Amino acid sequence: MPHSSHVKTPPAARRLPHQSSRLSGVDASARFLAALQGAFETARDQFEADVLSIPEWRHAADALDHAYHACVRRAKGDDVEALCREAQRRVEMAVQMSMVSSYYDGRIEQVCN
Repeated sequence: MPHSSHVKTPPAARRLPHQSSRLSGVDASARFLAALQGAFETARDQFEADVLSIPEWRHAADALDHAYHACVRRAKGDDVEALCREAQRRVEMAVQMSMVSSYYDGRIEQVCN
């Protein structure tokens, strides 16, 4: 499904320094952040562009962005994990709000037709 052009994709889609081929180990925070980025993209693919314009998607993208930058600057593991948990919570909220929005939009269309 098409993405809204004004919903930014967080830079977590970029390769993290931890994922460089020169580095042998990938820490748990970077792996979790990469998985979270994948979940964000997969979740966005499930909804129409108009649903992606709700503020919760922007909040989720911003939270992923903060977690990504913490990973890049190699913040303490606990800090990165907390930011990742917050980003996960924001993604889940965006999905829930999108489901509600899609449901009610469908109900309104049924009533109007």
